[in-house]
Amino acid sequence: MPTSTITNSFDGKLFTLKDSSKARTLQMIANFNKINLEIIYVKDTADFKETNNFNDSFPLGKLPAYQSNDGFNLHQSDAIAHYLASKEGSKLNGTNAKEKCLIQQWSEFANVEFESTRAVLLFPMFGWTTANVQFEKKAIENLNLSLEVLNEHLLNNTFLVGERITLADIKLCSSLLDFFKFYFNDAFTSKFKCLTRWFNTIANQDYVKEVIGSTKYHKLKEIDSKPFKSDSNQIALGKELEGKNTAETDTLKTNLKKKSEKQEESLRNQNQTVLNKKKFTYIVEHMEENITDWVKIEYLHMVDWVGKNNLLITHCDDEVMKNLPKNINGTYFDVLNKQLGIEKKKVILLDPKAKEELKPSDAENFDYLLFGGILGTDPPADRTAVLRKMGFACRKLGPVQLPTDQAVIFSHLILEKKFNLEEIKYVDSPEIKTGTSETVSIPMRFYSRDGKNPVLAPGLKELLKSQNDFEIEF
Repeated sequence: MPTSTITNSFDGKLFTLKDSSKARTLQMIANFNKINLEIIYVKDTADFKETNNFNDSFPLGKLPAYQSNDGFNLHQSDAIAHYLASKEGSKLNGTNAKEKCLIQQWSEFANVEFESTRAVLLFPMFGWTTANVQFEKKAIENLNLSLEVLNEHLLNNTFLVGERITLADIKLCSSLLDFFKFYFNDAFTSKFKCLTRWFNTIANQDYVKEVIGSTKYHKLKEIDSKPFKSDSNQIALGKELEGKNTAETDTLKTNLKKKSEKQEESLRNQNQTVLNKKKFTYIVEHMEENITDWVKIEYLHMVDWVGKNNLLITHCDDEVMKNLPKNINGTYFDVLNKQLGIEKKKVILLDPKAKEELKPSDAENFDYLLFGGILGTDPPADRTAVLRKMGFACRKLGPVQLPTDQAVIFSHLILEKKFNLEEIKYVDSPEIKTGTSETVSIPMRFYSRDGKNPVLAPGLKELLKSQNDFEIEF
């Protein structure tokens, strides 16, 4: 039976059933904020509710339940999560109204989209319920849609909200944990790479590992050689476990785990390569006599992708410095000026004539990417030639010319999101509509999320519409 005595060595008590997914979320939050919880496991809700000492404090007997040292009581896991995340000085709940609302949005998303799906798809695998084909098909459809939304959001965002881990990241990681451990296979990790990288980042934080240990992937579907969207092997496993006693169920799970040990080890090794969240500085050595509207648009697009503090425009004169947008950092100095403190050996020069292509492993040895920009002209003018003579390590982004903002996007995806160059979708020489019957072809390569539509700098299309005669120059 649980008791109501709070010892001085703890900040509060958390009453929960063993292996509760809601309780593990609360433990992660408490660990993040260095709140020392005493975890009290109860046999069942009846055991908790019938305890005389807790009838007044928790009359409904709902679990998990929290009691602080000063006698403050809370039930309902979302309320407890919000309270633990609200420790003075913590930023888990956000720092402004918009962040707080976005955190609440993604937290509710985790509850609504994944908790019920978890019950439908995973509980039969554990022998807790009987599989239902109709429910599983609908659950898989909903799961794929939710994962696509998440993956798209995480393509350009390291975390769910802002530039730091928040309550939303912790809650969603906990909600997805069992899917990653038991359901998703290589077909999934190939389809949802950004989501997989984000999950590995959160799951490998010390305060999370203290609760869940090292994440091991049982990868049931891969063992059964079924495609990701197929539910037949889930149903088969549910039937195999149905009617088994606890010992038999545990034996089946243990045997399944042993079969996948080699695959798990391989995946864990791969996961370690994507945990480097190092930020790079993207340097554009300005080579224009002035700063045109087109140049401004591209510079601002770079900021959108890598952030103000990670972009530096060098070699600027008075006119350029005066006309740079306020959220772009510029300097009079050249890239190797001692005042900037940049070591040449830490710089990669993006050079169309380089022998090697840029790859994710380059992130281990370099801190800066240098662009001789604006790079693109038609025909190519080889503006990088001046920088090439300085002896930088050189890499290229394939055989086709890119505008500088697109080169920054490609580099960001390779070095910080860990895409291989050949995995990035693109469009060559896109046709941009400038009127009802007029188009402009831009003879460069552009990043594309879907392989069909180029990701253009905001304002570029409008600029093209306003200019009747122009020279292609980026």
